[in-house]
Amino acid sequence: MLKKYLGFVTIIIFTGCSNVKSVYRRETLDANNQSVEYILNKLDAKEIDKSIVYFTNGFEGDTIEMVNGQDLIFKLPIETIPQLGLAHAKAISNEKEVKINIQTAKPILILLNGKELKEHKFIYISKEYSKRNRYLIEYSNLKRDFY
Repeated sequence: MLKKYLGFVTIIIFTGCSNVKSVYRRETLDANNQSVEYILNKLDAKEIDKSIVYFTNGFEGDTIEMVNGQDLIFKLPIETIPQLGLAHAKAISNEKEVKINIQTAKPILILLNGKELKEHKFIYISKEYSKRNRYLIEYSNLKRDFY
């Protein structure tokens, strides 16, 4: 009984201390929306096997390395434009594993959930402004507007 209790407490501690939190939205993609159609065309992501990863708030010159399957598709420092709340956007194949290595003082590796990638067209990654450098990944089918 004590071992089960200690195991349960350990799981709670480790999951509660994670620097990455994921949120899954269950909306339907509105492909007839002109704004959605424009961005899908612009980033060459109209096909069903493509999704778009947005890096939004909190990036301050962090070097981001993104690997889609076996291919390095992106490696650059990015910085959020405060007026837009956007740092970078990149189309990916949602049929391959996606690894994102954020190279900061405390490097972090983010693995995007393969099942959720196939069900969502837009993935938003933001970094909280805090001492803990926590990240939020939001899987969605709604396109946000960036001004």
